[in-house]
Amino acid sequence: MTLDGCLCKKMGSRGDIHDIATAVMAQMRHDESKLIRQLRQLIKHDCSLACLVFSTDIEGWTPIHACALRGSRRLLKLMLRAKVDINIRMGHPSGLPAHCSLLHIAAHRGDQKITELLVSRGISLNAKDSTGRTAIRYASEACHTHIVRYLTRKGADTTNVVIKDVFKVDCMTPQPKLTKFCFLPVKCTT
Repeated sequence: MTLDGCLCKKMGSRGDIHDIATAVMAQMRHDESKLIRQLRQLIKHDCSLACLVFSTDIEGWTPIHACALRGSRRLLKLMLRAKVDINIRMGHPSGLPAHCSLLHIAAHRGDQKITELLVSRGISLNAKDSTGRTAIRYASEACHTHIVRYLTRKGADTTNVVIKDVFKVDCMTPQPKLTKFCFLPVKCTT
């Protein structure tokens, strides 16, 4: 079902919210400008429904986490405008640790602008995923020293963080074993 079709349906049941969230995530792969227009309408029509949609768990992912993974600052700002909790945690996607925050994802990607946006909105700097790792540790493991420096300056706890040499090839970060959703403009293999 398309996002337009979902938005035209009568809202109310949990299944409707799940359908809309799934459609939002699917639309992220296509026309972002159209998606932004549709989401603005949803927020204007029913902000609490939009908040539920953006925070609905779909196989461990939420639309707002998918947005952070995709690296779309415009979409992220829009979703946060719907009053989604800045410290929302994702579920447990296949092959990844559970309970990652938006900051974990931004740090893993090395996305300075999204990291700065999240910190400016008051995200918890020291939130831990299900394995006990913080966002600064994700940045360190992915060799994103600029993110490590930024989070350190902002007061993130550097306990148990090893700053790796950015020229080493052994920097490893968690990777999903199965790709259920593909948010980046690349050919998906599922």
